[in-house]
Parts: sequence; C-alpha cells; structure tokens
Amino acid sequence: LSKNANIIDVSRSLLQNLHPTPAVCGDSPIDALDFIRQFETKASFDRGYYTGPIGYIGTDSTDIFVAIRSALITNYNNDFVDEKNVVVKRPQSKVSIFAGAGIVKGSTVQGEWTETSHKLGVMSSIFPPSPVTLQIASIPNVAWSTAFIEELVRCGVTQFYICPGSRNTPLTAAIYKSTRSNTGVVRAISV
Repeated sequence: LSKNANIIDVSRSLLQNLHPTPAVCGDSPIDALDFIRQFETKASFDRGYYTGPIGYIGTDSTDIFVAIRSALITNYNNDFVDEKNVVVKRPQSKVSIFAGAGIVKGSTVQGEWTETSHKLGVMSSIFPPSPVTLQIASIPNVAWSTAFIEELVRCGVTQFYICPGSRNTPLTAAIYKSTRSNTGVVRAISV
C-alpha cells in the first residue's frame, strides 16, 4: 500500500488477501474459490453470508470477523385468506443457521460430519424442538405424510379436503395431529 492509503484502502487490501480464510477453505484460496464458483451455484446452494467477512470499517478502526458459526434471520409475510375471504397478514421470521468444518490433510468424512453436527447442535439448542418426530413413525408412509402435512401447514396451508379411502389414512392422521398441535386454524373437511 502507498503512504497515502486510508483506512478503506487498508481494509479492502486486507479483505482481498484474507478472504476466504485458510480456516474455511484450506491452504489454496484460489482453488477453493474456483471450486465454490463451479459447484455452489445460487440454484443448488446459496452460501449467503456464511464464511464471509462481517464487520465495520470506521475512520480510525476496523473490526472484521468471519461468519463461520452464524445465523441469518429473514422476515417475511405469510399472508392467507380466511374462511370469510379476508386476507390475514401474518408476519413471520425464518432462522437459517450455518456451520461447517475445514477439510485438511487427515480429515475423514465421519470426523468432519461429527464436528459440523456439534457446531450446529450448539446453535440449534436455543430453538424449541420440532413437534414432528419421524423416528417414532410406525411405517415410512406415516413418517412421510407427517412431514409433508407439517411442511404444508408451516407454509400457510390451512384447509385440507379429505376423500374417504384406506390409502389416505396416513395423510388423514397427519392432518388430525396438525389440527391439534399447531396454533391457528387448520380445517379438515371430509367429502
């Protein structure tokens, strides 16, 4: 840097030379960035702020850190139309948590998976457990139906129309459980 460099020039230089950090991508940042650009597209995986530099640049100081264990809170409206055809505004938030492990010489798949699971476990422990426990499902259809209905309700679906028949029993049971465990109104109408 030149003698006339200001805090922004210094910060920009540091960010260009330190990002991505070896703690995140290993010893060859150029190879890591090439890999990320090739395989982590917005369509398949959006890294967001994860492993990016976060901080501030002031007139007399700069504080920048790497978002390795991080969370992103996204606010959105989950509006729906009630039974009287009135649009009900329901603001909601979504929390995405991120963690990972740096692959180095001697890394194993199981070791890296365990490390990442521990990191995510610490962050996710502050959230209440999901009401959906698929491991206790008696058969795969029950587990799939429960997860499917819970996701529909989470996305704002509030009315289900059920046609009698033995093949829809897991879906009917999942809808019934959903009406009892979720706040808000979920209607199940048998036709």
